[in-house]
Amino acid sequence: MHRDVLCDDGHLGSTRLLTNAGGVFAWYDYEPFGQEIGAPFDGRTVPMGYASAPDEMDLKFTGQIRDSETMLDWFNVRYYPSWQGRFQGPDPGNAGADPSNPQSWNGYAYVANNPLSYTDPSGMFTESDGGGDNGVAGAIATGVVDLFEWLFGGGGPPPSIAPSLATPSSPIMGPTFSVTGWGTADSGSGIAPYIIPGLIFTAEATALLKRAGKAACRLVPEGSTLGVSGAIGIVGGQAGTLEVITNYNTGEVSGFASGGLQVGFNGGLSGNVMAGLIRNLPSNSSYSGPFTNGAASLGPFGGFVGLSSGGFSRPLNIDPHGAQVAGATLGKSGFGIASATASVTIYTKPRHLGNIWTTPSALGPAGMIANSALYGLRQLCN
Repeated sequence: MHRDVLCDDGHLGSTRLLTNAGGVFAWYDYEPFGQEIGAPFDGRTVPMGYASAPDEMDLKFTGQIRDSETMLDWFNVRYYPSWQGRFQGPDPGNAGADPSNPQSWNGYAYVANNPLSYTDPSGMFTESDGGGDNGVAGAIATGVVDLFEWLFGGGGPPPSIAPSLATPSSPIMGPTFSVTGWGTADSGSGIAPYIIPGLIFTAEATALLKRAGKAACRLVPEGSTLGVSGAIGIVGGQAGTLEVITNYNTGEVSGFASGGLQVGFNGGLSGNVMAGLIRNLPSNSSYSGPFTNGAASLGPFGGFVGLSSGGFSRPLNIDPHGAQVAGATLGKSGFGIASATASVTIYTKPRHLGNIWTTPSALGPAGMIANSALYGLRQLCN
């Protein structure tokens, strides 16, 4: 039974090729800022090992995880679109700014616009491709720290724990940098263990752990809503809500109001209490603006979905990166025992109410405990 072996360029840590018992079966080339160059560009072909569409390998540019759907690279605290060559969000707390280097003052810039010499594995600080020699003790300490950052953080194996494998020449790019880390790899067995004094682990197990962690984090919501909703109209009419949003990324708690128009059967007059979970909520201001909604109920029980959209002029233009909410309702519809409606509503700007630890929950102490637990899980995922 053979296993795949991954080789990086030893310079920036980008995945360059995959091998198995039959030899090299996948090649990866990149533009300076990380955009992948695949088939059929500049003589690259699928039979040579270049992909013509996103593949299952998610460790790409500088060893960071690349989402195959959005093609965004996750740099531990923020996303990086390689086709733009700049981060999608600003440097958290301006952590990487250096007063003596004007290139670092731009909070969105990637590695001071010098991607061939520097990397940014943390998403906050530019690092050179080389490093000082701190002796054996320093090498061991660096290797242990890098190991745990890789296991519980993101990206590919850093140079201190990279396998000592020479990377063959790319059929298009020519000779590549060889991996010169101080670990060893038994490529002949196909297991490719990375060996650090006192620590042995396998690349396959680590990759599986990282993928499992990534999948689990997709289940952790980024926020929640509690509120009341009401609507007037039998076949159409008006709808609105009053909501309190708790953000598990930032800890902030804000109040919102919304209003809009609906179509569908509502039973004349309805009123409900509502509770839901939210995705794509980097800040509570992301919850402002137009939403396209769907709701249904049977007796007193119901459910709802809300998606950030283009509003009244483009209700079906759903923003895939905008806020998304889904939840349950409990209440009463005027005439019938069932209702089903679609609506477009506009949410106000957030009104700051406090944070998770100081703002009482409508659900009492149990609600505050649940919010604190979800906030903690979200921070681990971030």
